Amino acid sequence: MLNINALIEWIDENSETPKVERVLRYDSVNEIYVLIDVFSEKALPVLRSKEEILTNLTNEKFRILETDPFANLVIPENEIPEKHRQIRDAAWETISSIVEAEGLLPFLEKSRGKLVAEASTRTGAIKKTIYRNLRRFWQFGLTKNANLPAYKNCGTNNLWRENENADYKKLGRPNRLSKIKGKSLGIIITPSVKRNFERGIRKHYERPGKTGLRWAYRRTLNDFFHIGYEMKNGVPVPILPESEALPTFRQFYNWYEKEFRNTKRELTARLGKREFEMNHRALLGNSTAMAFGPGSIYQTDATIGDTYLVSEFIRTRIIGRPVIYFVIDVFSRYIVGIAVTLEGPSWLGAMLALDNVVADKVAFCAEYGITITPEQWNVQSLGESLLADRGEFEGYNANNLVNNLGIRIQNTPPYRGDFKGIVERAFGKANEKFIHFLPGAVEKKQSRGKRDYRLDAVLTLREFYALLIQYVLNYNSSHRLSWYRKDEFQIADQVDLYPQDLWDWGIKNRSGHLRTIPREIVRLNLLPRREVSVTKHGIHFEKEIYYTCDLALEEGWFERARQRKSWKVEVAYDPRDLTNVYLPRNNGREMVVCHLTPAAKVFYLHDWYSAADYFESKLENKLENQTREFQSEAEFQAQQQQIISVAAEKTRLAKQEKGKQSNKSQTENIRQNRAEERELERSQKYFDLTGESSKVQKKIEENLIETETEEYVPPANNLNRISEIRKRKMGK
Repeated sequence: MLNINALIEWIDENSETPKVERVLRYDSVNEIYVLIDVFSEKALPVLRSKEEILTNLTNEKFRILETDPFANLVIPENEIPEKHRQIRDAAWETISSIVEAEGLLPFLEKSRGKLVAEASTRTGAIKKTIYRNLRRFWQFGLTKNANLPAYKNCGTNNLWRENENADYKKLGRPNRLSKIKGKSLGIIITPSVKRNFERGIRKHYERPGKTGLRWAYRRTLNDFFHIGYEMKNGVPVPILPESEALPTFRQFYNWYEKEFRNTKRELTARLGKREFEMNHRALLGNSTAMAFGPGSIYQTDATIGDTYLVSEFIRTRIIGRPVIYFVIDVFSRYIVGIAVTLEGPSWLGAMLALDNVVADKVAFCAEYGITITPEQWNVQSLGESLLADRGEFEGYNANNLVNNLGIRIQNTPPYRGDFKGIVERAFGKANEKFIHFLPGAVEKKQSRGKRDYRLDAVLTLREFYALLIQYVLNYNSSHRLSWYRKDEFQIADQVDLYPQDLWDWGIKNRSGHLRTIPREIVRLNLLPRREVSVTKHGIHFEKEIYYTCDLALEEGWFERARQRKSWKVEVAYDPRDLTNVYLPRNNGREMVVCHLTPAAKVFYLHDWYSAADYFESKLENKLENQTREFQSEAEFQAQQQQIISVAAEKTRLAKQEKGKQSNKSQTENIRQNRAEERELERSQKYFDLTGESSKVQKKIEENLIETETEEYVPPANNLNRISEIRKRKMGK
């Protein structure tokens, strides 16, 4: 049951305005509810059956509101002014007999019209007034106070009403011109002037671009303070009044600074939401609070190094700038993994960086001629979660880390590098500390005529890698984080603000977040994966690339694929080497090595990019030779048609000369004709070393001609004789 005076809101996703109805009465005899729309100016009561109400309530077509927008009409009598009470009571007198009528009489059109007519005769009020009072009573909560006068909603503030029509000098101190010439610049800032200011600000200042406030002021005058237009060269030009009738820039500026300016709204409108969130939002958070201990969150990103390198093999060749990857622990700012590659920012570079996280750092540094102890870079574990860009870590490759290694991947929104500011700042520090001082370093501002800084490059990729390792060791051990906010436990233990010290303290006191996984398993799950087909030729990777493995041979995969149908399997592969691919088993914890089939050995020790170039060049070659194929086909068709046409004409003339022959006579001696033709062909084609072949050939041709000139005698038909004998025996 709905209570009388309850409010229900109808749910309509396509409507922009709310529809709220008030329950006015319930007729238990007819089981009918009476409701009225509380926001419509011309609303009248509507009848809804109890069944309709229950059905819509069950289907959640409406909801019951808890707050009444007209609850403020419940006012103690002593707080209502006497004049207002008189107006209210007079309005109540016009409708009291109607609202107190029994049953549904006030809500049915015919009976309501009769009641209104009677009330009009009794009170002298016109019907329009009675309907207005009645509607307010029903809509505003079934209370007499519904017809209290709402003077506060009429007109505007008295002060501004006075200022709008004021005939005295404007407020504020006199300007210089007023003091010298007695003229008063500026106008009184009324609400209408403020509205024009606001329109001008939104149109000309709070918008994308670099317009200034003074520029917006001049455009506001042109748009909203002109007194008309005049045509000049066919263009309507606004006419501005005298300067004394225009607001000054100082008035415009003061209004904007004191009353309207909102820094967040202004910057968002002028720079865009993305730029505001990136560089101008309030900095109230603390990245360290996101991580409880070492390994809670790793941040990773890539940047292009600001220096040029030379080739390892030919040092006179400049090979461009390297791509640097960092993986940093949020809790301690400890750099736990690095990678330097010539590949563009991609999954491959991210894969190398994560592989370096779990690598033995002593052995890794030894590869580059650097000797360290395990304590100097003591990390060989993945973290609990990884915060990265959407590019490399959004998609199928990152799913392997989640599903098989139990690592959470968190991707930042587009163009929001500030979400991983720790690793971004680490790149900045690396540039400031050593990259900008390397030969071949990028110079942001290069004066005209100065030597090209790229010609100064002397470092190879391997040498740059060694320098980066030295920088990381120095950063981890001696880069003081003076801004780091220690918690009470770190303060009590007097932890020094160095990444190495924070990492070691966290390992001892905040452990449990690191993931120790064999490097081979990590590599298997870092490699990109794809679905391939098992066919009769092998495991089909791409185009002409096929693989086989011991597992497939033992279980007869290829024989089964030939007899039945191919099926899909998932393989992991390294784009840098197509020699082997890997079949993940046991949820990525084991693998089966697959090698190229003998037919695909041409791809041995080649990378995927070389193979893709080969396939592309093969397709291009096919397209290039298509014209040649089409032309050759056209020539063949033309020659074929010519030979057929000549042969058909010769055969037609021969048949015409021979005379008309039956179909049977033309086909019954094919075997004999074939034998004679074969003898003729032999006489023409066999190898004769004595010179007698021409005589034999001439004799055979003469015999053929004589045979053709003799009259044809058909052989006896024994079937006709048998038919005659049978007829005689039957007496016919």
